Amino acid sequence: MSQEFPFDTQRIAIYADPTKKEVVAYRGELMKALRKVGIACFKLANFSDHDFDLIIVLGGDGFMLDLIKQLHFTSIPILGLNYGTVGALMNPRMPVPILIKAIQKKLFKIRPCKSIVCEYEDFSEKRKRVIALNEFVLERSSSTTIRLDIFLDGHRISRYSGDGLIVSTPIGSTAYSLAAGGPVLHSQLEAFVLTPICPHKPIHFKSLTFPIVLPMNSLIQVEVLQSDERQVRLIADGKAVKKVKSVLIKAMDKQVNLVRFLDYSFTGELVRNIIGDIQER
Repeated sequence: MSQEFPFDTQRIAIYADPTKKEVVAYRGELMKALRKVGIACFKLANFSDHDFDLIIVLGGDGFMLDLIKQLHFTSIPILGLNYGTVGALMNPRMPVPILIKAIQKKLFKIRPCKSIVCEYEDFSEKRKRVIALNEFVLERSSSTTIRLDIFLDGHRISRYSGDGLIVSTPIGSTAYSLAAGGPVLHSQLEAFVLTPICPHKPIHFKSLTFPIVLPMNSLIQVEVLQSDERQVRLIADGKAVKKVKSVLIKAMDKQVNLVRFLDYSFTGELVRNIIGDIQER
């Protein structure tokens, strides 16, 4: 659920993709304009420094996700301007004067996004954990299909055979999960979706062959079968973590506060980024 913007905007950090000239130029113009109206602004360089009211990110979705991970899923409001491709986590680009006006008048709302945590056991037999905002993926590490026992709230629901499994949050549901046949989850839902990747269909395999939408208090446990010869790797928001033997996935209380402009709507974003405007076809 989106909320009104209750934060100060007197200290702003800017994190810009240095590989794009237009981004670097925009950052320079923005910092000059912020200082002109009396707002302290800084280039974000030290990820341990959280003494900011707002962080502005100039880049794409992957750039944003990397920052969120570097900041340990901070609750500081993060406003992204899209200089990438899809921009599911970002706002559209805008001229600096319009952005300055929005900052001064706080023409924003907060979109809280719950993160999910995966506790996993690797081949060292040690339990470890990793956090994601978009999704976790369990996928095969070789050409061999994988076998998984999948448990939901303690009940085994599948002895799965196929290419893998995706656990996605609402904000990640328009990414890999959607490409694998999963549903789009509305941003206001407190849920995640379990989506199989190319499951074997014959009933002999007892595979989960369809996606399941689950409440956020669900516990998903996966045991890797024949883990030595059918090795599985865990991927958290696009980053490979480790070859694993078992995982436990659940929601966290920790949330990331993405900043949206007041005219933002989930439906509008869905049309713009996923469906496309039918009048243009």
